[in-house]
Amino acid sequence: MLMEQIFNDGFWSISGAVVGAFLGALFGFIVSIFLDYRRSTKLEKCLYKEADFVSSYMSSFLISVVNENDKLKINLNQGDSFSAPREINFDVFNILYLELYKTKKIPTDDHRRFVHNVSYQWEQMFSLDKDRIERVGESAIYKINRGKCKDVIYILVGLLYYFDLFISKKGKFKFDENSDFRTMANLVFSKYQINNEDLINIISNETAHW
Repeated sequence: MLMEQIFNDGFWSISGAVVGAFLGALFGFIVSIFLDYRRSTKLEKCLYKEADFVSSYMSSFLISVVNENDKLKINLNQGDSFSAPREINFDVFNILYLELYKTKKIPTDDHRRFVHNVSYQWEQMFSLDKDRIERVGESAIYKINRGKCKDVIYILVGLLYYFDLFISKKGKFKFDENSDFRTMANLVFSKYQINNEDLINIISNETAHW
């Protein structure tokens, strides 16, 4: 009887330890999943918030360039002014993307293409903007290069169109290969309340075979 009781006590002690260890491991696993989920959700939210912040700089510049395209010249003595693109630091945007990539919510290939291409497109736009407005001699008058304006607008429309898709579609974001400039410009101009259908038609016709 004594041996049987010792055996039973040992069995239940071991069983309790095994069950306790199992439940402890299970609880730890569940907590780990929850923390990973919470972290990836916060990263996602921050990534799209940063994308919205970056696109706001681009949209304000687009509005200015469209307005300047309608002018032949700018006279500083008459109170005119002209715009220039702002330097945008994409470090936060890129870091948030890389951190999200490390989680279980791995972005798609289209996400990767978009994120990697954004800073390059902004640099291209910067180089085009250098000759967009040219000073006339030593005067306070500046000429508007409409050709450069249209080139800058073309790039900005593409950037803002895909930023809008990136923010609204989030994990389901995909490039729309069938969208032409007219389609993208109509959406972007409407969103930022830019009323210039003639300019859309001109750029659309000029870029139709690009």
